[in-house]
Amino acid sequence: AGYMTLVNTGTEEVVLTGVESQSYASIDVHEMKTVNGLMEMRDIPELAIPANGQVQMLPGGMHLMLKGPRQHFTAGQTVQLTLNFGSAGQQVLTVMVAAR
Repeated sequence: AGYMTLVNTGTEEVVLTGVESQSYASIDVHEMKTVNGLMEMRDIPELAIPANGQVQMLPGGMHLMLKGPRQHFTAGQTVQLTLNFGSAGQQVLTVMVAAR
């Protein structure tokens, strides 16, 4: 799982439309919610970050689901992620792998 805070300092909403990495077969945005007393996970195909706002991805809530790792990762290694924001462009991040 991947956790981060997405911050939008602009005056218009931006929408995260996808995340890619050469280190994983696929990456999805998921959300954990309690529904009728049971914890469920659902896919979020587009994530809006409000103008001058932020969205937090935290354990037990919204997170990146990193699927199909292409190698074994250990704490301290880094991975590049490309966040796609549709017409707002892309942002490439280098994130550190943490121990569970």
